[in-house]
Amino acid sequence: MRNFIRLKVGCLTTIIILMIFFEIITVIGDTFGETTVSINPVSQTVSPNENFIISVYCDPGQPIKAFEFKLSFNASLVQAIEVSEGDIFDGYTTFFNAGIINNSAGTIVEVYGLIVGTGNVSDSGTLVNISFTGGLLTGISGLDLYDVGITNETAYIPISLVNGSVQIDANPPVISNVSASPNIQEISGFVNISAMVIDNVAVDTVCVNISYPDNSWENISITDNKTGDIYYCNQSYNMMGLHYYSIWANDTVDNSITTAGHIFIIGDMTSPIISNYIFKSSNPLDTDPTFGWVNISCYVTDNIGVSDVSINITNPDSTWDNISLNPGIGDSYYINSSSAFSLLGNYIFYLWAADTSNNTVSTGSYNFSMPPNWDVNNDGVINIVDLVLVSNHYDETGNPGWIREDVDNNGEIQVFDLVLVSNHYGEMW
Repeated sequence: MRNFIRLKVGCLTTIIILMIFFEIITVIGDTFGETTVSINPVSQTVSPNENFIISVYCDPGQPIKAFEFKLSFNASLVQAIEVSEGDIFDGYTTFFNAGIINNSAGTIVEVYGLIVGTGNVSDSGTLVNISFTGGLLTGISGLDLYDVGITNETAYIPISLVNGSVQIDANPPVISNVSASPNIQEISGFVNISAMVIDNVAVDTVCVNISYPDNSWENISITDNKTGDIYYCNQSYNMMGLHYYSIWANDTVDNSITTAGHIFIIGDMTSPIISNYIFKSSNPLDTDPTFGWVNISCYVTDNIGVSDVSINITNPDSTWDNISLNPGIGDSYYINSSSAFSLLGNYIFYLWAADTSNNTVSTGSYNFSMPPNWDVNNDGVINIVDLVLVSNHYDETGNPGWIREDVDNNGEIQVFDLVLVSNHYGEMW
């Protein structure tokens, strides 16, 4: 009976010790985090024939002493060059095997490393660095880890994997819908150059190159001037003539493309403006250039420059004259003539102006009549009324041509003035 009690106590003690042991193991196990092995960077884009490096990175959840892995890749897209030891075991003597590269099968196998002797690490670090080169084809190659093992001092530990990929980008951006609006613009006006630019991965830079009429050129970045996939350059131009432009773009791995040349025109399409027309004449009117005169003035403005201002006169005998106006103060132009309207009869005239780009403008027609001296009241008919008007001032004197009744402009109203009217009695003009 006593032995039975001893046996029972001994079993109970063993059970208690085992429970304590497993509790300690559980507590120790619970303190370990997850160990992660990952490809770094997880993804990247490279151009054909470009060398690049990936790392196999480890973030230990508990102290580690050794690792092993294999890696697969798409051999038609990338080729492995070299595997080198990482820094995770720095400070320790290590035994490292760079593995076997098979660029036909797209594998790297038998890569492993460990700390020789005692020691382990808990800090994150790089297990290996692997250098590759991109192929000529466009596509995405997976960089997939398999048969990965991480050990502590005695055994493999649980791990999680994060695989990666690399994209080979041989395609330049695509540029379409290139336009300049408006295609013909007034000098100093705005022209909006725009284009749609897209890329299978990502657009990096877009520029517009403009060649000016004086053979100078400018390369303008429009990378930040975009709405969606539409890139634009909206600015004014102060040089007249043909402007040649092209769009250049590249992507994040420097695949680039340039469009063919396009043209927009900057010119002067604005005609001068004629304003403030003023007509003045001698009073009284007189066909004799010694006494009669006409002054016509106006203002002419232009956005670039005025080259000529003229008056076109159709004479009473149906001949015509084109006379340049004199430049005055500022934008004013004038003609002051005692001979331009010296024929008696009816005139038609208009003003005309041209700028330095040969844009022209003309006013509407103006009518003007130069009556003969013997039509004293300017009514177009020589009759008794004209004789009466002369007789009303008979024997008066003044400066020559002082009034219409001084028909012969000698400063005296006398019988000869009546004779001049009488000689044309009944005429009409």
